[in-house]
Amino acid sequence: MRQNLGNWYSVPSLGVTFITLTQIIWGCALPAAPDGGPRDKEPPVILETSIPQCSVNVREAEVWWRFDEFVVLSSPQQNFISSPPLPVGTTYELRGKSFKVAWPEPLLENSTYVFQWGNTIRDLHEATARGEKWAMITAYDALTARIFDEAGIPTLLVGDSAAQVVYGYDSTLPVTVDDLVPLVAGV
Repeated sequence: MRQNLGNWYSVPSLGVTFITLTQIIWGCALPAAPDGGPRDKEPPVILETSIPQCSVNVREAEVWWRFDEFVVLSSPQQNFISSPPLPVGTTYELRGKSFKVAWPEPLLENSTYVFQWGNTIRDLHEATARGEKWAMITAYDALTARIFDEAGIPTLLVGDSAAQVVYGYDSTLPVTVDDLVPLVAGV
């Protein structure tokens, strides 16, 4: 038995329905790129140092500082100034959130060393906002990550390309977050 539904719809009601659905669909889309959140206006904070301020009779061959966030080095040979000057061959190294200065010879006895940082340390999160370029490279294991870290690469990426590079898939689609967790732990 067939029921006669009659004219349960009309052309104007279809038009209204179409317009409503269109507005719902387009209303959900973001019309602009995401802004990345609020700007980080706070400079990096030193959380810990190997030689406390105002130390005397320092015999160490290096000093390091650990920050509360990731930083980048900016020409430490020119920007990091020491008075009196540090010995020739002094090295500057950034590892993760730590900055290390190491000197090959003992410091002068009975001397007070004053370090002026200048623009040596820069906030990594604000580097892009300042228009600075910084390196980012992909790593999938601890050895590669350590080599890149020692080379001063401030950002290591573990991404879905691991699907092809590590797991041998034909595309990046089959890899899951669970597949990436051991790689991130290694890096």
